[in-house]
Amino acid sequence: MPRGFTEFQKETAFDRYYAMGPERRLRTLSGSLVDTEGFPKSPSYVTLKKWSRAHNWQERVKLRDIENSKQVQIKTDREVVNTKADYRKMIKERLAEDLKLDGYVTALIGKAKDKIEKGELSVDTIKDLAELMRVYQGATAKKVELIKADLLLIGEADSRVDAGVQINVHGVDMDQFPEPYVIKKEGEDAV
Repeated sequence: MPRGFTEFQKETAFDRYYAMGPERRLRTLSGSLVDTEGFPKSPSYVTLKKWSRAHNWQERVKLRDIENSKQVQIKTDREVVNTKADYRKMIKERLAEDLKLDGYVTALIGKAKDKIEKGELSVDTIKDLAELMRVYQGATAKKVELIKADLLLIGEADSRVDAGVQINVHGVDMDQFPEPYVIKKEGEDAV
């Protein structure tokens, strides 16, 4: 074995140093390399200090941290996109199922209406029709929530604020009055 260390061994030493994380110390590293493949003997603290200066280990640690951070961000972004895509797929499948159910419920309501008009459906079964309507309205409300969730997943607003304002002062609805009333801030002229 040659007396000095190879470039491969120096790179291996840096990799081990980097892997130590926030607790990295050259003194700790100097005793730990003897068990590493390619190191019949561990470099001394002085040797590691020279390598660290000569090969700019501190700056390389910072740069590798930045690069690793970017890779983690890329992976995280990919996971977020994939998760959103999965949720959107589930929402679309659910909405498609609901559309089929809507068609079925609408057809049942239409048949019930026809039977009521023909006198074939008695009044004592109207509760069933009311229950069917309640289920239909509940399904519609769930569809609205699914659509809102889908809009949020793609970064769109799920609602908007109307510019119209209704004012109720001490129980008096200001919309009853024929002339528009403008509230002005102190120091402003009414428009």
